[in-house]
Amino acid sequence: MPKKKRTLKQKIQADLRHHAETPPIKTHSNEQTYSVENVTIPPVAKPLQTTIRKAIITNDYGYLRADLLKTTILTGFIVFIELSIQFFTKGV
Repeated sequence: MPKKKRTLKQKIQADLRHHAETPPIKTHSNEQTYSVENVTIPPVAKPLQTTIRKAIITNDYGYLRADLLKTTILTGFIVFIELSIQFFTKGV
């Protein structure tokens, strides 16, 4: 069942809703500032970042090399057969 199409009025309302401006945030001008003397803050120790490095072992992809070799040999054999058929039928 197809979706119900929105009317022009609904589209205009949605557009106004999406582009409505938010009122600016009021900041308090009477904020107090404090100064502290002779206070030392100890440095925050950063957590150790442990990175996991996984070595790619080429033995896991040994089947890929064998498959590519078989595909190359089969493709070469098919091309050779096609060319020999074309040559023997005087299609050259």
